[in-house]
Amino acid sequence: MVRMLLAYGSVFFLSVVDLAASGSYIGGGPRPPRQIKPELYHLGKSVYAGKVATKDLPSLRDEQNQLLLQYQKRLPRTVQSKIDLSSLAGKLDEEQMTALIYFLEIRYKIKIADDKSN
Repeated sequence: MVRMLLAYGSVFFLSVVDLAASGSYIGGGPRPPRQIKPELYHLGKSVYAGKVATKDLPSLRDEQNQLLLQYQKRLPRTVQSKIDLSSLAGKLDEEQMTALIYFLEIRYKIKIADDKSN
C-alpha cells in the first residue's frame, strides 16, 4: 500500500512539475533597447576604431590624457591590451572627445563620476 502511494505520489508530482514548466514564459520579458544618440555613438565608434581624421591639439593633451587614462583602466582586460586610448590625447577636438566618451560609456558600460564632457 505504501509503495502504491509513493508510486502515485511521484507520478502526480512529476506531472505537476511538467505542467509548471510547459507553456509560455510570463516573466518580465526583454527590456526595450536603450535610447542612444546614433550620430554621437557612431562618431565615437569611428574615433575608437581610428577611422576619423585627427588634428594635433597640444593644448588639450594633458586634460585629454588624464581622462582617457581613467577610461583605459576601466576597459575590460581583453580590450585594454588591444587599444591605447592615451595615444589619442591631444588629437581629438571637443566633439570627437565627447563622442568617444559616449561610445565607451554605452559599449563598455563605463561611467566616470567626475566626467566633464556631459
